[in-house]
Amino acid sequence: MQRAALIGGLKQALKRARLTYSDVAEALELSEASVKRLFHQRDMSLSRLEAIATLAGVSLTQLAESLETETPLLSELSREQETELISDPKLLLMAYMLANGSDPDDVVARFRVEPDERHDILRRLERIGIIERQPNDRIRMLMARNFRWRPEGPVQTLFLEYIQRDFFSDRFEGDDAALYFLGGFLSPSSRRALCKRIEQLAVEVDELSRQDAKLNRDERQPSGAVLALREWEFEAFAKLRRA
Repeated sequence: MQRAALIGGLKQALKRARLTYSDVAEALELSEASVKRLFHQRDMSLSRLEAIATLAGVSLTQLAESLETETPLLSELSREQETELISDPKLLLMAYMLANGSDPDDVVARFRVEPDERHDILRRLERIGIIERQPNDRIRMLMARNFRWRPEGPVQTLFLEYIQRDFFSDRFEGDDAALYFLGGFLSPSSRRALCKRIEQLAVEVDELSRQDAKLNRDERQPSGAVLALREWEFEAFAKLRRA
């Protein structure tokens, strides 16, 4: 269970037990200000989590089970979350690699992310609500299968400004690459039907990525796909329309 969620649950458990920050401070032999800071930053050690849970009369297991059904996976990040994610290339890299089945050690081995940076990056990803750190160094992604970036949000803007130019600079040759630009006159109902198929294809891409995560590193390569559909007319054609 994500530590930030556990800490939020602990606050509720303390409230139900009618315990204050002062009570927690006395039990942990800390100042009340230190306890407030721990809860505000939503980052504390497992031993302190257990101590506070015991004080509140619950176990971490019970707390995690009660929160499991209350923590829905994210279908979209907030603008603030996306902004922080793109503020640091290493943060964005770690999130991308984890979402595609890699583990943190793999990221350290393949990229210029130092071992001592690993913990800080994972802590930041957990703090902004993208992952949860679990026992035995396991990581659980909190982004849902139907996850999408915010329309006109920070990540999409980054793509439009920088990534698309690099992506479409290729010739898309070979039997494992493809580029099609298809245009036609479609009704709104047909466009909606195609959008559903694009969503299904996106799920298939995700499924294949998860399956291939079981392969050795040298058997898979970074890959990207752009799927888009909208009502659109080439600007040069639009200027030729009769008023």
